[in-house]
Amino acid sequence: MLTLSAGETTKSKWSTRLTKFDCTCGNTGILKPWAKVFNGHVKTCGSCNILNKTHWETTKYGSLKIIKPLEHKRGSNQSVQWQCDCGKEANIPVSRVTSGKAKSCGRCNEINKKEWETKKFGKLKMKFPEDISKSSGKKVTWLCDCGKDMIISIIDVTRGHTKSCGKCDVLPTKFWVKSKFGRLKLNKPSELSLRSNKQMEWLCDCGNVLSAIVQNVTRGRTTCCGKCRNEVDTWYSKHKEQIRSLKPPIVPKSIPIGPFVLLEDVYKTNQPVLSICAACGQSYRPRWEHVRLGKALTCGCSTNRVSKGQLGLNDFVKSLEFETKLEHKIKNMAYDIYVPERNTLFEFQGLKWHSTPGSKQRDQTKYQTAKNLRYDFISVYEDEWNSRNQQIKQLIRNRLGKTKPKIKLRASAVKINKVSSKEANQFYEEFHYIGKCRSVVSYGVYCNEQLIACCSLSKPTRQSKYQWELIRMTSNPEYRVHGVWAKMLSKFIFEFGPETIVSFSDNRLFTGKVYDNLGFRHDGDIPQGYYWTKGGKRFNKSGLRKRGVERHSTQTETELRESQGFTKIWDLGKKRWVWER
Repeated sequence: MLTLSAGETTKSKWSTRLTKFDCTCGNTGILKPWAKVFNGHVKTCGSCNILNKTHWETTKYGSLKIIKPLEHKRGSNQSVQWQCDCGKEANIPVSRVTSGKAKSCGRCNEINKKEWETKKFGKLKMKFPEDISKSSGKKVTWLCDCGKDMIISIIDVTRGHTKSCGKCDVLPTKFWVKSKFGRLKLNKPSELSLRSNKQMEWLCDCGNVLSAIVQNVTRGRTTCCGKCRNEVDTWYSKHKEQIRSLKPPIVPKSIPIGPFVLLEDVYKTNQPVLSICAACGQSYRPRWEHVRLGKALTCGCSTNRVSKGQLGLNDFVKSLEFETKLEHKIKNMAYDIYVPERNTLFEFQGLKWHSTPGSKQRDQTKYQTAKNLRYDFISVYEDEWNSRNQQIKQLIRNRLGKTKPKIKLRASAVKINKVSSKEANQFYEEFHYIGKCRSVVSYGVYCNEQLIACCSLSKPTRQSKYQWELIRMTSNPEYRVHGVWAKMLSKFIFEFGPETIVSFSDNRLFTGKVYDNLGFRHDGDIPQGYYWTKGGKRFNKSGLRKRGVERHSTQTETELRESQGFTKIWDLGKKRWVWER
């Protein structure tokens, strides 16, 4: 603030005469026009925040210290030279440094040209080195160990997101000319990767031409044209009498049995014989009697092979005292398991075989066909059958009407209270097929202080027009309480007063009947969604979105994940259910 210096007199408020003033910062005898000070246009000497040379010599801001100290204002926009702790110099305005917006020279992690010449990241090395930061987003040319060039941003390489040119496994034409996969050989060889998604023509040993994706053939998913069985059956019909005339225990090694090559000399009637499958070229051991009668002409690869998971699911359904049929055909489509008594179809979705191109449409067609013909439909993923086996089995018991609760209670005989997230998640991990969740509020049903049923609600995403979402409901199968879900929902509505509640039922496992009974209405269908699979596990797509530096990549999410070895597996969509006040 300015005050009148000693010996000065007051003047008219419009006077422009220069008058001496003293400032509270210590400056005295400052000449300022009287009118500007009197009217409040000038309030200080203008040099209050000027810091002297000593301040700049002794003070350090972040990693920066001024090189040539002079008197500067703290908020000055003048650019001066600063010395950084890393040894580099930078020309930065004073105000940016004193306000904390600039704490270093900005080139602390810059690598010089000589270091780039020797540094290597995975299989990549910078082709034309220059002085640049390793976190730079600049795109430069990189040289791969395989000899190919690729333009990639520096940060993608230094952080390990890209470790090679992506074309290292492209094999020359000579390799494809010589190579054979099962009974298939590339019809028109060219330079291709073993993991290519390109559709190519393949020549089968039986003479048929098949159009198949390269990686499906090289990974053993497709081993023949699929019509080899017809060739084998034709051959067997011509030589049936000759084969049946061969009697155990002695079969000469020199006699080939059609597509088989018998590798042992002496056989007993019920002893397995070592044979080579005509369809895929793999060895297997059928019984001699089956070979002689034409019941084991291939190992099963050219027909529908039943997986171990499918057999395990079938054994469980049979243990519930149901008759089952494997590979039940409806409209030229084979369903894994059929339970005639309950009119229910099962599909066991192996993560490898159901993440191939075309599986999305095939699985959806199977579901729609079953639904249109009024079959109950249940589809089980391989990983949930392995990791959440008891929960999935209980879900199937419920769907097939085989749940036998030990204790039956009335709703008036139990207590309903709020449940902590920790206790609710422990309950879901034990009884729900998905497991724990993130909820805002949970309600539990207690019988003698024991939690026997639980439901959880949360706030939906910001894009949703609904107030609340019902995200979990499950119960202990040893107890049955009539009307328990309606009672819990009523308690939540009474305490929170929502206008709308939304929930979703998975078409793979549920019909949504429970929501209908609770007063929800069917508000529409959600189209098929997908998971990412790798190493026999499913991963939620939300956890593998493009994040961080990947957002600057020109590759799509699908291209990035497939380059990392992930494949897509699709669900069967969901139904949306809405409760309204």
